[in-house]
Amino acid sequence: QAFNMSSAYRIGNVVLKALDSLLALSKDYTNTEELLVVTESLESERVRIKKWDKNREGPLRQAVYDICESIETALHCIIDRK
Repeated sequence: QAFNMSSAYRIGNVVLKALDSLLALSKDYTNTEELLVVTESLESERVRIKKWDKNREGPLRQAVYDICESIETALHCIIDRK
């Protein structure tokens, strides 16, 4: 669904990046370099898309952005512990 959503709505790209980040974490918890790359990619995509999202203040979209930002924060905590 996230893939289908990404072609119709740009917020779907943010969701895909979040899923990619979680997948990287589940694949190799110890590879901090890869975790940093996917985390920074997620952050960049979220900030870029949110900036141009005319509906960014909508409750559902705000929740998606907040969840993705929380994933970024958690990944940064994991990276910083290494």
